Amino acid sequence: MTRSPNERGIALITVLLVALAVSGIALAGAMWTLNAALITKSGDRAATLNDIALAGLEEGRSQLNANPTVYPETGYVTLATAAPVTDVLGNTVPNVVRSIYVGPDGITGGQYGVYGTIISTVRDTFGNQVVRRLQINQESFAKFAYFTNTEGTIQFANNDQIRGPVHSNDQIRINSSGATFFDQVTTSASSILGESNATFMGPAPKKSVVPIALPTTAAFPALQSRAASASMSFASNLNGNSPGEASLRIEFVALDLNGDGDSTDTNEGFIRLYQDNLRPWYVTGTLSGNPGPNTDIRRSPNCGAALAATNGRFRTAADTNFAGAPSPPTGAARVTAATTLLQSGSRRCYLGGDPRLTAVNWPTVAAADWAAVVGDWPGTGRGWMPRPLGMGAPTTVAAFTNRPDNAYLWPINREYNPAWQGVIYVTGKVALSGVVNAKVTVATPNTIVIADDLRSAVDPGSAGAADCAVILGLFAGTDILVANNTLNAPQQIGGVNPYRTYDETTQEDIHAVLLALNIFGAESYDTGPSSGEACGAVNNGRGCLNLNGGVIQNTRGAVGLVDGHGYVKRYSYNACAATDPPPYFPTTGRFVRNRIYELDPKGFNVASWFAANQNN
Repeated sequence: MTRSPNERGIALITVLLVALAVSGIALAGAMWTLNAALITKSGDRAATLNDIALAGLEEGRSQLNANPTVYPETGYVTLATAAPVTDVLGNTVPNVVRSIYVGPDGITGGQYGVYGTIISTVRDTFGNQVVRRLQINQESFAKFAYFTNTEGTIQFANNDQIRGPVHSNDQIRINSSGATFFDQVTTSASSILGESNATFMGPAPKKSVVPIALPTTAAFPALQSRAASASMSFASNLNGNSPGEASLRIEFVALDLNGDGDSTDTNEGFIRLYQDNLRPWYVTGTLSGNPGPNTDIRRSPNCGAALAATNGRFRTAADTNFAGAPSPPTGAARVTAATTLLQSGSRRCYLGGDPRLTAVNWPTVAAADWAAVVGDWPGTGRGWMPRPLGMGAPTTVAAFTNRPDNAYLWPINREYNPAWQGVIYVTGKVALSGVVNAKVTVATPNTIVIADDLRSAVDPGSAGAADCAVILGLFAGTDILVANNTLNAPQQIGGVNPYRTYDETTQEDIHAVLLALNIFGAESYDTGPSSGEACGAVNNGRGCLNLNGGVIQNTRGAVGLVDGHGYVKRYSYNACAATDPPPYFPTTGRFVRNRIYELDPKGFNVASWFAANQNN
């Protein structure tokens, strides 16, 4: 069969079409391959620039930690400007430059910690640019449950329980009686002595870590200035017959102003101040000022009992009419009566200035009786200090105005004291006690004395503590001491056994983060009984020392002995201290990472960014 010319033409066209299709497919494949290669190359380029920017953030943080003085208080500083970039082998990365900037962000005053930003911008010669931001903060010393520069020979013992991060620049020692650590333990030493005696509930301990330097006394002038602006800078002295005595006592007071059944609202925190420059032993309830035989509790004006014979009023052993007798007992009869008083079931000791020591009914004391309580301030330098006339107060709130001591309550909140910055400063020794309802740091270049329980209005272990609205920091230029007084330590009558407790409990509660540039310890921890008060199943001298917060100190001080003298440590960690430290609490100076952000490079201007994100 012979094909027609038309059929041969169709075949030719078909071949051409097929060839064209094959060529198109080949070209498309080539273009797809080329495009994929370009996309891969572009992605690799973007990844490279991103990595260079992230490395710049860490380089900036490393520079700050090597030299913290580089960090500005306001604005920003430039750490690198269009600088060449090298790889891990030291080779210059071609066509790429990087700039690094650092400055504060958010609230820049430092009251709530030191927070900042490092910005790394990277450009190449092809017009590509990335901008990365690292949020940083200076690590607060408040993050530590326990910190020392020097451990000495003191050991963890008697199954001490420490919750929260622990660090020492020295070797940690653990006695054969054991200790339990519930969080990370680090030491700059190469070993932990007695490590096998401890139980580590958290990560394995780290050794040979980089030492951390304590703050210095250079931090105090700025704290005094902040306190003075809110009328919270006070003058004490160094008077006292023992380290645990102080002429000035600050008593924290939490009041239920709105009648909601608690005293935890932000405007319900106050302090009272009692000073006696001649009798610091009375201020802190110690016995050094009661002569012959020395330290006899029967001569103490701080101790006594509430007796039915006196209509339930509190009488001290030093009160000549303490038993309500028609005439004051004298001689041997008085000694016998005082002994009976201090053996009664209602026996108690109180800190100097406590209204119960005046034999008046408290808190329903009449205003006329309160005049006997407050003393003569400032005429004799003795008594409760009245609130300054210019300082605000809830003078229209019945829960406040109905109190006879309302003129002696100083607000530690911004509603009634707008200049309040969260700092109380004392020049000289100061004793502390009471219930705290504020974010507050108490600072002194001298000694802080824990005269009685120092508790938070919001139990640190409760669900209500999650908002971190209440936290106390103590910063002492020398020591922080738990006083060896008639409240904290059991006492004998006339030096004869048994030892008796004169406080409401057989343990001491401290809800605070403590930083001492010398030591934290219990005064005369090796004296008194070795089995006077119980701490759980352990019977020892002074019961439990329940500390919720942290202990930071230069040289480790002792609070008890293995033989039972002093306290058994029950230290727990307040997680708020790491995220919401006390106001202006000292930092380690080391900057730690928070979050990394990607910023839009289009039209980015570093000066504009810091200006828009800083609030003094």
